[in-house]
Order: sequence, then C-alpha cells, then structure tokens
Amino acid sequence: MGLNPLVSSTTGITTTATNGAMTLNYTRADAATDTTVHAYWSNDLQNWSTTGVTESMQSDNNTIQLWQATVPIQGASMFMRLQISGP
Repeated sequence: MGLNPLVSSTTGITTTATNGAMTLNYTRADAATDTTVHAYWSNDLQNWSTTGVTESMQSDNNTIQLWQATVPIQGASMFMRLQISGP
C-alpha cells in the first residue's frame, strides 16, 4: 500500500457509496510486484465475495499506484475489505 507498516494511518484507503455503487480506493507500491490485492464485499461480515467487483488502476506515478474497486450496492448493509497475499 506504500505505507509504513509500523505506523498507524488512515490514509491510503477511502470508501464511498454513490449512484448505486460502493467504491473502495486504495494505494499499492509499484515495487510490490510479489503481492496480489483483491477487493471483497459482504452483507454480513461472514460471507465474502468478489462477484460483481470491478478493479482498475486509476493512476501510477512510478512509485505508488491508485486503485479503485467498485461493486453495485446489494442490500441495506454492505461492507468491503482487501485481501493482500504475498510470498
């Protein structure tokens, strides 16, 4: 995510819910080529899915990439999370 893992921070991830979609914006370090990041959504915080999630890179300054994950709002309660996997 391009952040210091030893320092608490609220930057790097934002969420919005507009026009019938929930959006999660997050950063990734260009140097993190050995990791994968996927966005998931849930209505109950127990069952998570990638169905309907669209992920796209919004910008890249050759150090940090800005990514956006969007999913249509489904139900009264909706949550999103990131799964980051590495070696």
